[in-house]
Order: sequence, then C-alpha cells, then structure tokens
Amino acid sequence: METIDFRTPQEVVPKKNVYIENTWHIGIDIGFGSVKGYAPNKYYCVPSYVKRVDGDMLKVLDEDDILLEDASGIYLVGKAAQEQVTADDTSDTDAELFRRNRYGSKTFEVLAMVGLGIGLMSNKIRQRPKDVPVVIQTGLPTAYMVKRDIHAITKVFQEEHDFRLRIGTGAWRDVHVKPQEVHVMPQPSGTMYAVIIDEEGHYIQNAKSMLLKNMMIVDVGYGTFDPYGTISRKVAVKESLPGLGMLRVLQETAGLIYKEHGEDIRVSALPKYLSKGFVTVLDEEHMTTKDIAIGPYLEAANRAVCMDSIEKLKEISNYLRDYEVLVITGGTGAAWYDMYADYFKGMKGLQVIPGNCNDGLPMMYSNVRGYYMLRYMELKTSKRTIGGS
Repeated sequence: METIDFRTPQEVVPKKNVYIENTWHIGIDIGFGSVKGYAPNKYYCVPSYVKRVDGDMLKVLDEDDILLEDASGIYLVGKAAQEQVTADDTSDTDAELFRRNRYGSKTFEVLAMVGLGIGLMSNKIRQRPKDVPVVIQTGLPTAYMVKRDIHAITKVFQEEHDFRLRIGTGAWRDVHVKPQEVHVMPQPSGTMYAVIIDEEGHYIQNAKSMLLKNMMIVDVGYGTFDPYGTISRKVAVKESLPGLGMLRVLQETAGLIYKEHGEDIRVSALPKYLSKGFVTVLDEEHMTTKDIAIGPYLEAANRAVCMDSIEKLKEISNYLRDYEVLVITGGTGAAWYDMYADYFKGMKGLQVIPGNCNDGLPMMYSNVRGYYMLRYMELKTSKRTIGGS
C-alpha cells in the first residue's frame, strides 16, 4: 500500500475548460479535508488546513507555501501549514477543525478566499478578462441543504473580498472581487452532473436514460459519508453521516499505532507521515527511536471503515434492491471503489461506476467538476451573460 496516496494533494493544474465568454464562473467545494476548484483555465486542490503566521516563522519561502493576507493578518494554508503540525500539537482541536457550523470561522473564510483567489487567476491557458461578472457554484452535504447553512455559505462567498494571495515563491497578487451570483447545490448531485456531461459541455448520449434509472450516489469525503439516492426520479435517500470518511480512517490508524506502540499521534499531524510512510517512535526512557511503517495499520483501518459504510448503506437503502446504478465518488470513494465493486459484484442488476467515468480526473474532483458543468449548462441554456440579457 502506498500511504502517500491517502494524503490529500496540493496542486494547481492548468486545463482548458468550456466556459461562457464575458463571465468567469468557478466551481468551489470546501470540504473538511480540502478545497477543490474548477475554473475556465484550471482545476486545483488545497488541503483544508490554516495556520496564522506569527513573528516566529522563518521568512524563507517554499514552493509549497500558499499565503493569504487580509486586514486581520497573514495565514499559511494547505500542505505547508500541515507540515508545521507536530505529533502532539494541541493548537487546534478536532472539534474546531471538523465541526458542522464552521461557516462563520476565520479558517473557513480563509479557505473560501484561497479557493476563490486561485480560481480567478489567469494563466497561459486563458486570461481572465477584467471587470467580467464572477459566478460561484458551490455545494453542501445533502443533509445540510437547509436555509441556515445555505445562507451562511452564500454570505461567505458573496461578500466583497479584498486580500492578497501568494502561491509558492511567486509574487503577491491583489484580489478585489465581489461575486455577482452564488449558487448552492447538494454535493453528491455534483457527481451526477459530472457523470452525464462530457468535457465539451454536452450531455452524453444516454444522459436521459441514466437519469431515469434508480441511482444511488455514494459520496465519501474526509468528514462525512453522503448517500444520495433517487427512485423513479424522486429523492429517496439524502443522508450526511459523520464518522464514515477518511477522518475516521485516520483516527482508527492512529488508535492502532497507539495501542501497539504507545505513540499518540494527532490526526491533523498524520498527513505528513503519510508522505513518509512511517512514524518515528521515541522510547523516552532509553532515548532511542525506531521507524514504524504506517501501511499495515492504515490498510486495516481503511478496510474496516469501508465495510462499516457498506453496512450502513445497506441499512438505509433496503439493501439497494431497488437501485440500478451505484456511483462511488469523493476522495475517500477513490480508496474504497474496488472494495465496493467487489462487494456488490453478485448483484447482476446493479451497475457500479466511478464518479470520474467521464473525465479521468482524480475522483475527488467529481463533485466540483459537476458544479462547474451544471453552471456552464445553465449559463449556456439561458443564452445570456450575467448582468446582460
């Protein structure tokens, strides 16, 4: 097992995507594990971790740095912020990092600004025209699609933003923007649109027949397990269950390491050890160290949590007996796809497909690609640009 595959990547990948002229629309998904984005000239991912920069930080830039500065201070975001977490770090609690009502926190605001700022950047693929309206399509876990949460996340994006952003060793870039429209949809339905819209912005040939089928989308992210099922074109299942995602996998991994070796590792510190593939255990009495491979503990925890999720899915879907299509999506879904496909292979009337079947991008982008493509189709169908006729 390659443990580094379980670490959320940090990347900005240039890509020419379909878009509507005189409008700059962006899909942004702010998950518990990462911020994903999809824009007319790129897709990107940044781990959802933020550290305020104080005077003790060395003034040496690194290619992994993402720095954001606003009126309240300077913040280090993503992979470089994760690297600063120590095994016994208590500066952030899991309750603070992974709570549902996080939209009013500074951490969430910073993540939203980073997602917006990167999405607005020009590159060699496409330059963003000045003064064009900015449109945001984002999403929420299905069970969070209530007025309070929709209003809260819309407010974060729709405010007038004034900040500076620095990527790697590049120059600071000033960002002054107030999105003209913000749309919110259930996260799993993003994958539904990713499955039926191709890279050219057209519905696939069998899109209608696909939508008419009884479909279960299993969106597995960092913090929540979100089954979204439709039967006879009506929503039959819409759940957002904590404790059945990658956070739980990492918690179980840390627990197994502690049980066997007595080394207590904070979950927020685990990502950097996933890159190394091992943790270093210190014998404080004899002042000796040894490296412990994470792989066996991670593999055991990953399988156990995946099987728990399958049991929960069977419970809430009546054993999938009325479903014809099962779509697995999300970053954690990528790690579980083979186990799901193998488990349900005996159900001859059930087709199991990955959320990235239409584009070949990593599965963690399926929802946000669907956000982007749906908004593109809506703009194209209306035959208008925002603010025009």
